[in-house]
Amino acid sequence: MTQPTGSRSTGISVGSWVFSPNHGESVRILDIEANIEKLIQEVREQAVQEQTGRSLCGDVNLDPALAQQLTNHPLPFRVERMTTAYLRAEGGTVVRD
Repeated sequence: MTQPTGSRSTGISVGSWVFSPNHGESVRILDIEANIEKLIQEVREQAVQEQTGRSLCGDVNLDPALAQQLTNHPLPFRVERMTTAYLRAEGGTVVRD
C-alpha cells in the first residue's frame, strides 16, 4: 500500500477496516464511519415520515374560504354561553382568562 507524501500513518486498509500501529487513529476512523451511517439512517427515516405526513391529506385541495367560514361559525360562542350559564345556575363561578 502506498501512502501519500507527508502521511504519518503506516496502516493497512482492508475494506472499511484500517489497521494501524496507532490504534487510536483506527478507532477514530471507525467512529466517523459509524456516525455517518447513523446520520444517513436518520435522514432516510425523516424522509419516510415526511412522505407519510403528506399522504394524510391525500390529493384534497384545501379551501381557505371554508376554513374562514368555520372560524366565524357561532357554535363555539353558543357552547361557551350554554356552559357558563349552566355552571352559574348550579352555583358555580366563572372567570374569564
